[in-house]
Amino acid sequence: MLGFSSKGIAGQPVAGVRRWWHQGLGDHYFTTNPYNPGSGWTYEGIVGVAFTSPGPNRTAIYETWNGTQGNHSYSPGSGQFVAWYSPILVYGCGDPSATNYNPYVNQSNSGCNYTIYGCTDPLANNYNSSANQDNGTCTYTAATATISVSPSAILVGGTSTLSWYTNYAKLASISGIGSVGVNQSGSQSVSPSSTTSYTLTATNYGNANSTASTILTVYQPPEITLSTDTIDNTIIRGQSFTLTWNTTGDNSESAQLSPILGSVPASSNEPNVSPTVTTTYTISINGYLGTNDSDEITITVLQPPEVNVSSDPFVLYGEDISVEYSTVNAVQVSMIVTYYYLDGSQHVTNEVLTEHSDSVVITPSYNNFGPSLVTIKIDVEGYGTLTEDAQSTTAIIIDETPDFSVPESRDKLKDEDPVITPDSTVTTTIEVADIDIPVEIKSNHPIKVEVEDFGWVDLKEI
Repeated sequence: MLGFSSKGIAGQPVAGVRRWWHQGLGDHYFTTNPYNPGSGWTYEGIVGVAFTSPGPNRTAIYETWNGTQGNHSYSPGSGQFVAWYSPILVYGCGDPSATNYNPYVNQSNSGCNYTIYGCTDPLANNYNSSANQDNGTCTYTAATATISVSPSAILVGGTSTLSWYTNYAKLASISGIGSVGVNQSGSQSVSPSSTTSYTLTATNYGNANSTASTILTVYQPPEITLSTDTIDNTIIRGQSFTLTWNTTGDNSESAQLSPILGSVPASSNEPNVSPTVTTTYTISINGYLGTNDSDEITITVLQPPEVNVSSDPFVLYGEDISVEYSTVNAVQVSMIVTYYYLDGSQHVTNEVLTEHSDSVVITPSYNNFGPSLVTIKIDVEGYGTLTEDAQSTTAIIIDETPDFSVPESRDKLKDEDPVITPDSTVTTTIEVADIDIPVEIKSNHPIKVEVEDFGWVDLKEI
């Protein structure tokens, strides 16, 4: 046990531990009570000191009486009651100036440690193996970081090789890739879909970063398209349209348009384009790394209609008329026939023809007045609002002259003097079989003729 002056005991509420001996029981009895425990016990003196109340670094000592054996036992684990509180033996450094000072040490003062300031990192350039307290003075070699890419430009879908090297680093990473090995060279194939910057970050042992970057340029091949504001890329001659072109991807920012303009912006338009014949427009553009693209568009120019027509220059009364016609660029063809009669009347027919070029036969509507003239007009409707027409004329030859002569008939004149003149002059129309239409017979002298079924009649003077 400890004495009254032992470290951790002096100045504390302690009491002496007294030992008593019982010869009859052959038993020692320990107590901090100064009184005689009873008959038969012999006081042997104070054998140590102990605490009378619990506290730091103290353990309870329990007393147990074994009536069968007739003895007392003492242990720190358990018992019938607490006899005293014994101090725990605490060894260590009791020097308050030491870094490992323990105020509860109650044994020999040993193993004290004292602060030595300096750099305590073995990886530092100025590492102090004797220092036990880092004072923030460690210095480190800056990390080395280099990175490059080859080739430095690719087309989308292509690949390039990224290469790097680090030294004096404990950590290294590349943006878009992640962690990479340190203090060594490395490489990796990359194939980004767009231009990408890769940054290598190397962290040295002092947690300072060194960075290096490289850029891989990714080109999109150019795509150029031509379009118009026409319907089905078709116009009628004389119309105009707007030609538009658009370019995507990476390009030289200028294109070549033919057969007009030449060099043009990569994306633009040209209004009021008005070709007179069907024309193919071609545009081309150059990109990077040998790429290019082109497009073409054909504008169909619909021409105005053309028409020709011819017919018999003349036919005899009662005959058919032969007509030939031809058209170009026609959508619809119509034939308009006009019949002119001797009595001043007209008759018009209008027929849509199924053939755009053909030979046809016209049968005139003949009557007692002709016709004496027929006009054949071919009307052509072309594309849009374009029209054209052509006309031919056929004369109808009508035999209006009787092929007979009136013999002299003086012997038939009345042998009267004077000649008896009728009260009035009567003109009668007679029909002669060898003429085409009814005619009126006239004479250049006053005369009477005998007409079958009519008798004698006077002729109108010419």
